[in-house]
Amino acid sequence: MRRIRHHLEWQWLAALIAVASWFSARGQARYQPDVEPQLFRMRVASASVGAYAEAHHEEVSYRGGYSSTFDRFFAGPLIGLNVEGSIYHPNLMQYTLASDWAVGWTEEKTTTSQGFTLNRSGFDYIGNFSANAILLANKPFRASLYASSSHSFREYDFFNRALVDTLRYGGTAGYSEGPVPFTISLTRYEEDADGFGYKTSLRQTTLNLEAHNDRETGGSTFNYTFNDYQRSVDTTGGSGIEQTVGLSDRETFGTKNVEMRNSVSY
Repeated sequence: MRRIRHHLEWQWLAALIAVASWFSARGQARYQPDVEPQLFRMRVASASVGAYAEAHHEEVSYRGGYSSTFDRFFAGPLIGLNVEGSIYHPNLMQYTLASDWAVGWTEEKTTTSQGFTLNRSGFDYIGNFSANAILLANKPFRASLYASSSHSFREYDFFNRALVDTLRYGGTAGYSEGPVPFTISLTRYEEDADGFGYKTSLRQTTLNLEAHNDRETGGSTFNYTFNDYQRSVDTTGGSGIEQTVGLSDRETFGTKNVEMRNSVSY
């Protein structure tokens, strides 16, 4: 089988560039740790308005003379916005929000050497969004929260693209001082894909705990991971739970030219 692929993307951020420059100029002064407390603070770090276009051409040929071509075109306006701020004071909580979206017209066409043709057209969108927050950034105990989502296309080998929606959110907390600093994180991931004539989904929750002890002559690390997932393809699927425990140790002797490493996991 022989495959020829041409993938072109153009992004123009020239339209209304003065608007983007104006927002950027207003946001040049960044937060300092000695700012006065304020219940809610937000500023626009950057903003952009423009146009986005994407063209995709693919040719596949098989033994026996069979071949197929796939063409996709998308074009529409592009909007991007990034903001940042704090709640009461940056030392208490800082946050950032970022997004970029393109809404426009899309056309897809699949043609085979046997005369089969499939056309699809209509309005669609491509975009990403992310949010992050840090609590007690300058303290030994700190925590972070995050969330992100996307609506885009994913390519699979020897197949056309699938439309994929993803959502990820969670948080991390830990203590950075003392004899055994530790971090604990919890993540939720959701994915829905639509392509090849069927739909797939993934739901996954992951918990991770890591603790370590650093000494002048070595160090020890403990790690535990819990993973709960559910996968489905149309009306069928499966689920499972995975757990992993690991412990590693490193010791040096004499003039530190001799080192011993040990690890065990289950």
